[in-house]
Amino acid sequence: MDTKNFKVNKENSTIEWIGRKVTGAHNGTIGVKEGNFTFGEGKPVSGKFIIDTRSIRILDIEDTETNTQFANHLASDDFLILNSFLKLISKSHMSNRVMKIFIM
Repeated sequence: MDTKNFKVNKENSTIEWIGRKVTGAHNGTIGVKEGNFTFGEGKPVSGKFIIDTRSIRILDIEDTETNTQFANHLASDDFLILNSFLKLISKSHMSNRVMKIFIM
């Protein structure tokens, strides 16, 4: 199998996220600190990324006050605990150009 490895260009890369709940969903972006991914036979196969949790942005909430409240909620112990985990390491499996990220 012909495989090729690539390094993520962190300056030009972001991860788009969607968080779903019973009453709807939220979306945004989060930056990549570093990472790499592998293609096999011309298709994405796997990758490993270190995500900068402090770079999380919420895009669907336009009201500044509400956006800040939600960002603080995401940074709390209920979710990412940003003060304790300044970066997340993830491994991914890719298929059909969709990357599924599993937080370790």
